Amino acid sequence: MKLIETDEIIKAARLKRFGGASAARILMTILRVNRINKLYDEVSRYRGIDFIDALIEKLQLEYEVREEELNRIPKEGAFITVSNHPFGGIDGMLLVKILYDRRPDIKVLSNFILNKL
Repeated sequence: MKLIETDEIIKAARLKRFGGASAARILMTILRVNRINKLYDEVSRYRGIDFIDALIEKLQLEYEVREEELNRIPKEGAFITVSNHPFGGIDGMLLVKILYDRRPDIKVLSNFILNKL
């Protein structure tokens, strides 16, 4: 199962008038999208937080969060976090994991790729 398809790259990067599928394939090679799709295929049977846990395990990711930072997240009631993910999305999933561990009731808005997960 693929996470990112050629036609989605064409649309997202507006490549239709710049070579379409050929330009998208070149861009996908440069960005190593095939590796992303392979990894996704290996963990796609999982859903929700189990998916993120499987991805963290597969990638052998380690992260740490200071307790005082976790204490800033309210234990109940509404809160909003606005976040960027400069490392290509994995940091966004780590953020979801951290927030979920503290607040299993979280809801996340994301871009079209993360939304597919």
